[in-house]
Amino acid sequence: MANLTACSRTLLMPEIVRMICDEANTESFMYSIPPQNTLVSLARTSRMFSDPALDIIWREQDSLAPLVKCMPDTLWEEKIVRHGTNIHLRRPIISTDIPRLLFYSARIRKLHLYTYSRVGAVHRDFLKALDMCLLPGVLMPKLSDLKWSPEPEEAMAMSFIRHLLGPQSQKIDLDLEASAPALSFFPYMKASCPLVSDFRLVLPTDQLTIPVMSDVVCGWQRLQDLTIGNLDLNGFVHVAQLPDLKQLCLGPVADTHSPTHLPDFLVKPSFPALEGFELACDTAQFCVGIIKVVSSRQLKTLALHPLADWTALAWEEIITALHDCIDHKHLDRIEVEQQGERTPPIIATPFILTPATLRPLLKFNLSVIRFDLDPGVEVDDDFLAEIATEWPNLNWLSFGTENLTTRESKVTLNCLIPFARHCPRLASLCIRMDVSEVPVFDQMAGDRISHGLRELHVGASPIHAGHTTPVAAFLSNLFIGLQYIFSPDKAMLLEPFKTYETNWNRVMEMVPVFCSVRTQEEDFWTEELGGGEDSDEDDEQSNVSDDVDANSSTTL
Repeated sequence: MANLTACSRTLLMPEIVRMICDEANTESFMYSIPPQNTLVSLARTSRMFSDPALDIIWREQDSLAPLVKCMPDTLWEEKIVRHGTNIHLRRPIISTDIPRLLFYSARIRKLHLYTYSRVGAVHRDFLKALDMCLLPGVLMPKLSDLKWSPEPEEAMAMSFIRHLLGPQSQKIDLDLEASAPALSFFPYMKASCPLVSDFRLVLPTDQLTIPVMSDVVCGWQRLQDLTIGNLDLNGFVHVAQLPDLKQLCLGPVADTHSPTHLPDFLVKPSFPALEGFELACDTAQFCVGIIKVVSSRQLKTLALHPLADWTALAWEEIITALHDCIDHKHLDRIEVEQQGERTPPIIATPFILTPATLRPLLKFNLSVIRFDLDPGVEVDDDFLAEIATEWPNLNWLSFGTENLTTRESKVTLNCLIPFARHCPRLASLCIRMDVSEVPVFDQMAGDRISHGLRELHVGASPIHAGHTTPVAAFLSNLFIGLQYIFSPDKAMLLEPFKTYETNWNRVMEMVPVFCSVRTQEEDFWTEELGGGEDSDEDDEQSNVSDDVDANSSTTL
């Protein structure tokens, strides 16, 4: 009865008008019509449509230029600069210039300020003038989502940010320079934005900025998504105990700026609601320390970015900590990628990951596994067959195809067969292989593997001209939907990598042709099987008719 009552409720006219405006906005995107055209027409239709249409037009902005242009044209002028246009101040702002500005600015809910915008940018002197003439809290009282990455010269007008922050602020994304004047607004942000749930702050990590980052984070209790460079002891303890924190991106964390034994001060259950964790740090010990204190049973994604070379023994310690401390059912995605400029180790052996190092991960049910390291990961066909069997939901596997190495690979084309059989969702496979021998794999009528793999990244896999056709035939036989084969594509490739790239490009040219033939084969098999069944049924019916006729004759 309650549902019937709700269904029979008559919509009020403001609700109907807003629904019409929303639909006009949606259809504009569907039919590639500039949304402002339709909505502006609606706004001019009547006063009833004016406010709802203007709310949608101004809801999301990527520049302050359209807003400033609503002020009298005697106040501003456009000047062409290298990357577009800048709006400059022509005369002092007076009180009669402001009402129209506030009429539109109060409708903005999402503001992502980019240095270069298609509609231009507002010069820093104009921002300073606006800062001086406006009262706090009147410019954008509904703004909840702010993103700003000011250029160094724009940082001189950072005081203007006070007009973009307030009690309604929920998402803040800032990319700033580490200057004392520019960072001095953080106490204001901490006090005026108590409901922040998503916060991203990109700052150079040093002794000047770490206390600033920690101080502002410690003022918020509702954080759900946090991206921060580094924290001091108080900051770590506060973040670790946040009850609703689901996403944490931390780094780069340098040893000289961080506690070295995290479990020593994170003694309570930490990160109770964490679902996604990304960490960039110098030492594996710091990474292990964080993993061991995560109490959340809902961790789904883990991304690690070593800033130095970690040995295979260090990775074994990390993977063991994951196996022992993280829930096996929920962890779905592991990505490892090195960051920062570095020199590859002279002796590679201690840094190479082997199946023995990675095998504890088989207890998880992963859909994404990525280890892009130098010197990398060395696996074999048997271990990849285990992966294909244990991870049937696998969608993306990458074992370092970016490194140009001449080391012999233990992986052959045979490794692809288990993936085709057991991983129907696999869309991207990145692995270096030895393709000198092409295995024989016959597809049987009625039992054909039809796999959806779209991308195969082969890296520096060696391939000679005489093998291109057999390899293309083999790949099309396994992966009938294969669309891309990626090999290193660099302008200054040296031999033998340049020849490998040429030969893989030739394989890529042949695969679509072979896949088309495979598709026709599959259609033919389907028709043959269907026709065969019909023929058998006809034969059976004919035999039954003959028996009936014979019995009838005997009776007579």
